[in-house]
Amino acid sequence: MKMRKILCIVLALMMVLSLAACGSKDGDEGSGGEDDPGTNTPELPSETVTDDEGNEVGGYKIGFFYLPESDGLSAQFHRALDFCAQITNCEIEYYDMMTFSAEEVNTAVETLVSTGCDGIIMISGTAPSLYEYMNEQGVYYCGLTRSYTDEVAMVVDGSEYNCGFLDESSGNNYELGYMVAESIIKQGATKIAYMAAATGSEIADERVRGFEAAAADNGAEIVTSYRGSDYATGAADILSTRGTEIDGLVADATGDAVIAAINSAGLSDSILYGQVNAPSASDTSEYLDTGHLAATTGGNNTYVCQMFMQLFNAISGADRLFDTDPKLIPMIPSFVITNSQEWDDANTYVGGDVPGLIPEDILALNSWYTPDTTVEEKEELMTKYTTSEFWNLENIVPRVKEYLGEE
Repeated sequence: MKMRKILCIVLALMMVLSLAACGSKDGDEGSGGEDDPGTNTPELPSETVTDDEGNEVGGYKIGFFYLPESDGLSAQFHRALDFCAQITNCEIEYYDMMTFSAEEVNTAVETLVSTGCDGIIMISGTAPSLYEYMNEQGVYYCGLTRSYTDEVAMVVDGSEYNCGFLDESSGNNYELGYMVAESIIKQGATKIAYMAAATGSEIADERVRGFEAAAADNGAEIVTSYRGSDYATGAADILSTRGTEIDGLVADATGDAVIAAINSAGLSDSILYGQVNAPSASDTSEYLDTGHLAATTGGNNTYVCQMFMQLFNAISGADRLFDTDPKLIPMIPSFVITNSQEWDDANTYVGGDVPGLIPEDILALNSWYTPDTTVEEKEELMTKYTTSEFWNLENIVPRVKEYLGEE
């Protein structure tokens, strides 16, 4: 690789710049965020790095479509992507979705392309025509394996613009279901019920597989189940007919309808309840304190940083990571939360203004910033981020605190 201008003391400068701080954004609902996460906002480094031709790296526009920022997980996605954009001199173009219908996904992608996006993060979208359209428009994309069907593969494999698909089997829906169910079983549940969206929902089906596997692996009995969209009614039915037979309940749910049903049935003291998506922004900490909630998940926002960097690498002409078809990328997972302190830490140091990874972690994945490490070493580093040894609150919190100047 030719000599290029780089920042010689990236880490040292980052540590100096990180000492500045201010208040955080409003918080979240549903998937790990509070009304005031309490995060200090660091002054982010704006490094100038040039490529082999002396052109400044950065200045790209990355598109992202998801629910409005009023949604808890969406707010965390926004903060994580804003963080990535600031440290790489890029811009995020947001498109707010109301639903994830095929028609609306198509509109989102076409709109982002029309606004001049160089790349698009594809949380959703399975139509081969979408990827064909981006190929034709010269727009880079990075998706999730839920969208990587055989039909899509025929369009994207071998394409210059395909930056890979995050492998959800390495850190998402099955594991989320498994971890939450395993947690309540380890806390004492032996006869459990589960609830999830209707059969046919890929995400829900995977989480149900996780529920069932955790029960089988840990010697728990599944007494009954509910599949549908009306969690309040489903929970009420389970509790009225089998409530005295179960001591554990797990749900793939957003909101606190199941907790309300357990309370209404007078079974809060006898049923350990785990919910994959946290019940609410403002009440989850209290639910964990009072025992109304025994387990939930957090840290499920940072994988968008991986998607951002896959796009950034390709657009900047840097070395690409995991660049052999089908270009599957190990995915930073969520983790289980069982008490209010863990909930607060997850919101502050992963779901806040710093997404659990600090600038040196993110920039180390790009060869213009770190030319002295090989592609293989960068791939090993990203894989390391996905391991439980690295991606856990005991490791994350002190590292982010040090970056923020809190320690």
